[in-house]
Amino acid sequence: MTANALTLTGRLTTKPERTNVGMVSFTLEHADAWHRKDGLPETSHFSVTCLAWGHAANSIAKYGYVGLEVLVHGRLSRSGGSGGVGVLVDSVSYPRVSQLGRANDQ
Repeated sequence: MTANALTLTGRLTTKPERTNVGMVSFTLEHADAWHRKDGLPETSHFSVTCLAWGHAANSIAKYGYVGLEVLVHGRLSRSGGSGGVGVLVDSVSYPRVSQLGRANDQ
């Protein structure tokens, strides 16, 4: 096990896209909501670019769509020349056993 292990949950905000042979790129967003001491609602959002390969890449490319909730296991990595931080994905899980509908369903 590496010291740089990361587990994130969130929803896909971009359609998974093949970038190289066996590699898939997608963006994951996580939102946290809570109430402050004064009772007003507060929300925090963050998004991160993920890069998957192997079985994880095939799975997210086949089943992933914008709005899908996923659980990602991987490690943080600094992107090449952009200086941004991303996640190198080791595995992707779908936390719900039965899918109730797509994000845009009413």
